[in-house]
Amino acid sequence: MKSLTRMYADHGRSVIFYENAAQPERRKHAAMEVVPLPESAGDTAPAFFKEAILSSDEEWSQHVKIIDTISLARSRGLGKSAFRRSIAKEMPYFHVWFHLDGGLGHIVEDAQRWPRGDLFAREIIGGMLDVEPGVIKRQGRWKRGEEMDRRVDRFRKGWQKWDWTSILTDA
Repeated sequence: MKSLTRMYADHGRSVIFYENAAQPERRKHAAMEVVPLPESAGDTAPAFFKEAILSSDEEWSQHVKIIDTISLARSRGLGKSAFRRSIAKEMPYFHVWFHLDGGLGHIVEDAQRWPRGDLFAREIIGGMLDVEPGVIKRQGRWKRGEEMDRRVDRFRKGWQKWDWTSILTDA
């Protein structure tokens, strides 16, 4: 997370990370998504996500609607582990990081009512960037070919400066 955040900051962009584990029975492993955003959208992202989380899921819930992991990390000195220490193991959840220390988390009460896959986050990001609904719902596909090879090569060249794993392989 730190290297990607630094790389995009160098390019004048903000970055958010999110993890959707709202249906843990469907996924056997954790998957974090990274989304680079224009700097102005990165500044307003916490407000967009907070509003969306507050209006999502059940009106009367058993759990706190929003778990503010940034303030937990700073006030209790939990650091990066603030979110993990804030929810019970095996609970369905959604979490978005705006900073390395944290962001906003939400325990999903009713997984059947929660948007499938990463649609919840994509709808919020699409709304922030004023993107058409058809684009928001369309899943990207990896296609082998010359264009994809160029895109991957371009990313690798930009990533070289920030790639911390090269230290391990060069040693």
